[in-house]
Amino acid sequence: MAPFYLVGQLAHVPIWLIERLWLAVLVTVGFAGLVKLARALEVGTDGSRLLAGAVFVLWPTFTIVIGSASAAALPGLILPWAILPLAGAVRGRPAGRAVALSGLAVTAMGGCNAASTGYVLCCPPCSSSLRPPGGRGYHCWPSGAPRYSRGRPGG
Repeated sequence: MAPFYLVGQLAHVPIWLIERLWLAVLVTVGFAGLVKLARALEVGTDGSRLLAGAVFVLWPTFTIVIGSASAAALPGLILPWAILPLAGAVRGRPAGRAVALSGLAVTAMGGCNAASTGYVLCCPPCSSSLRPPGGRGYHCWPSGAPRYSRGRPGG
């Protein structure tokens, strides 16, 4: 966030405009991340993915929090980008690269709000449930505890 504001200040952009641009960037990143994740998971149609992205970024928690403290919303808006590479790893892409890219997304969440970051970090380990139908892999029980599934009904 600080480099973004610094560039705005150096360009002599009014602070109110820098703030609005920062919020626009956050919303755009969250929207694009969810749309890309839905596409990677082959969920829905192009139209329904766009609708899901819009609903995601317009979720009341984000819209209420983002105006006063964008650091609280930042981890949630970057979460799809942390899960996206892991979804590819479950489908056979190199796992090491996927973990590194997911870690890079977690780094982008920032450290301003440890509670928000910690909360969303519960989600990427459960993303291994994003396995192909009938495939082998891990998935999470409603409690969040992973268990191994052999791809048959009931696990």
